[in-house]
Amino acid sequence: MNLAWLAPGSLAFQPVAAPAGYLSGISVEGETVMATGLAGTILARDGRHFERVSAAPMNSVRLTSEKSGVLCGPMGSIGLWRA
Repeated sequence: MNLAWLAPGSLAFQPVAAPAGYLSGISVEGETVMATGLAGTILARDGRHFERVSAAPMNSVRLTSEKSGVLCGPMGSIGLWRA
């Protein structure tokens, strides 16, 4: 997976380190970014520095605020995230 960050007012993207693996969904709310997929779920509270928050495979994510989100995964699984 490749990720890049564009600072406000900047014209050049900066690469962002992210864990390897397939991620199929991403959601952004403010500076909070969450990406999920078969490789699990990663989170960046500042838009750039990611940490793994779950190893469970998921398909899509929707952040409802900078501190909560809903995920859906295989076989009808549902995940809730709260900071």
